[in-house]
Amino acid sequence: MKFMILFLMAVLPAACVAQSQSGGASGVPSVAIPKPNAVLVIETPKRGVTPQQIIALIEEEVRATVKLYLDGKIREWYSRGDGKGVIFLVDAKTEDEARTIMETLPLAKEQLIDHEYIPVGPLMPLRTLMGAGPQTGRAIGAKQIAPEDLRKLVDKNTKTLIIDVRDPDAFEKETIKGAINIPLVQLEAKLRDIPKDTTLVFTCNTGIRSSEAAKLAEQAGFKTATFCPINEWKEKGNPTEAGVRRSASH
Repeated sequence: MKFMILFLMAVLPAACVAQSQSGGASGVPSVAIPKPNAVLVIETPKRGVTPQQIIALIEEEVRATVKLYLDGKIREWYSRGDGKGVIFLVDAKTEDEARTIMETLPLAKEQLIDHEYIPVGPLMPLRTLMGAGPQTGRAIGAKQIAPEDLRKLVDKNTKTLIIDVRDPDAFEKETIKGAINIPLVQLEAKLRDIPKDTTLVFTCNTGIRSSEAAKLAEQAGFKTATFCPINEWKEKGNPTEAGVRRSASH
């Protein structure tokens, strides 16, 4: 306990005297956004705050920080290597939860510190890598439907929806006859609009994206979700057509 307090007292003053640098955010496909299981908090002093103002509260700040750590509310903390702030990994699921925790600290109460809150979670693309077949890159566990079986479903006019998960440009050049286009990055949100009793068949060129789509649909509650690569569909002599934009309800 004493060691931690001494360590923080050495680190926090130097880390807290630099000014913050603003950064831009970039859009991320929804399929890549995880369910947050922690919040990264970056602390930097407000503009105009002097080292003396920070140092005056540092002992109280350190003790309060250690208490949050011992209470399990702060998992880890670091001083930035460039000396421009302190970084905490907070045991919270949302920014509001993390803010409630961090605003109990003395420097925050005195409004000397700016906070940036970043919810974080598992790296979602690893799901594809960990779940990929040995050489195909397809998601393990995704059910593939043979072209001849898909043809039977189409011929029987069953409640089957074929979804091409490629980009619109590729879809409009060529796709399986009767398919609609929902790019993979939009799929998670669009699945909410499709009745759960619909038989879903996903397609792309090789099966990498469509197998991932089938897994997503299965996790969303669809009992029948399979994939059929366009390349294999064509190899069996089945027809393709230029994709026509239409909604899932048509």
